[in-house]
Amino acid sequence: PRLAVARRDTPVRRLVEAGAVVLPRSPGTTTGRGHRAEVVPVAASRVASAADAILLNAGGSVRELLHPDVLRLVRQSRPCPLFLAVRLVSERDLLADAERQQARALLELATGVLLPARRSQRVLERLLAAPVPRVMIMPSPVRRDLIGLLPWPATDTARFACVGRLNPEQKGQDTLLEAFAEAQWRERDWRLAFVGRGISRGYLEDLVRHYGLTGRVGFSGFQDSMVDVWSQNELLLLPSREEGMPIAVMEAMYCGRPCLVTDVGDNRRFVRQSETGFVARSDRVDGLSEALEDARRTEEERRRERQRGAGAEGLGEPFAT
Repeated sequence: PRLAVARRDTPVRRLVEAGAVVLPRSPGTTTGRGHRAEVVPVAASRVASAADAILLNAGGSVRELLHPDVLRLVRQSRPCPLFLAVRLVSERDLLADAERQQARALLELATGVLLPARRSQRVLERLLAAPVPRVMIMPSPVRRDLIGLLPWPATDTARFACVGRLNPEQKGQDTLLEAFAEAQWRERDWRLAFVGRGISRGYLEDLVRHYGLTGRVGFSGFQDSMVDVWSQNELLLLPSREEGMPIAVMEAMYCGRPCLVTDVGDNRRFVRQSETGFVARSDRVDGLSEALEDARRTEEERRRERQRGAGAEGLGEPFAT
């Protein structure tokens, strides 16, 4: 684990208390486009040789499953169900011929391939130039402490939240800041909160100063309570360059908040234009700016409806998973 077990969330602690074996990791290696692949501990092969089932989880790329130590573990394990989870399949990825052959062979061995989105399956099959057998679509679950539809924030200031890791390469926060730096937003009353942590916080803080957005954009770090986040904010902004099925979208909709997203992953399956949110036509600045203007106009109309006591049916309905 990257953190000590005592600092992990309750489900992991319960597994350990029930007898799960925690093996230390060796130093990682860098592969492909900079994805970090952890070297499998030697002890893991001994554990796998007696396993009833094996789950290998690749968080950032299918390449993580092609690390020599991972392939060795699969070869040395006894015949048993093998499940492969790939949490992010990049639209921009491209495998070398040898990598593609390795990935095809590994996926053929799998009892099941777990992907977070239907679009992830299409992208993975394009990446491999081959069908992927025995796929299971399994989005990440929403938090158990969400209580459903929340009251709309009582404020005249437009309050936006961008929830996710501070990683512009994937999440696109840099282009979002550039969109807010355009002239039309200078005189408007708005605030943006970045909720999350990541290695690019310093860069994003520099961008806030560069674009003259100090005082309008804040960084709240990791937040335990999404109820607190969505009690204070009106609209999720997720300008991602690549996704599977973002937990942030499902949790915001569950709380009754509309989402402004890019057309990546399965976002379009859940975000209905001008009903439960807005889908930008691209992850570039012009596409985000256009979607922000659509959101501003729609929210002004809904705000007038709320002031007349008519409510805001459609936009902001709770999304039940």
